[in-house]
Amino acid sequence: MPQPGYVIDSVEFARGGGVAVDAIELSRFARLSGQLESAQGSAEFEVRGSEEDGKPFLSVTVRAQLMLRCQRCLGELRFPLFVRSRLLLVETGIDWPEDEIAEERFDAIPAHGELDLLELVEDEILLALPIAPRHERCELPAAQRRVGDASPFAGLAQWLKH
Repeated sequence: MPQPGYVIDSVEFARGGGVAVDAIELSRFARLSGQLESAQGSAEFEVRGSEEDGKPFLSVTVRAQLMLRCQRCLGELRFPLFVRSRLLLVETGIDWPEDEIAEERFDAIPAHGELDLLELVEDEILLALPIAPRHERCELPAAQRRVGDASPFAGLAQWLKH
């Protein structure tokens, strides 16, 4: 459930030069929490509205320290997140600017009369996460065997000899 003031009319917010700045606990982001090793901490965000050539835009900046799981060693991985994106709000009935999007000057999203800024911030964080996070250098997980324990495949090796 968004906090009061976090649901905006996106086009009105952009055209009016609206600004929203806050820090939100990571645990408040349900979809993101499932991707994190720990949901401790917060994400600082700023959403600014603007208009350029008669088109409404939102600029989104997010900063956070995320704790992910390394996909190589399975240990904790501190991931400093910094996202800066520019979003064109495409109103109903307006053609999507495919050529401009292809140039990667901005991304486009549908304009909403009730845009939840927390969902928008969470979307931007999720899009910035690495597909397979891993340390620059780390070891593969060590086998959890004690010295002298037989290999779990020793019995199979004996069976294959016969």
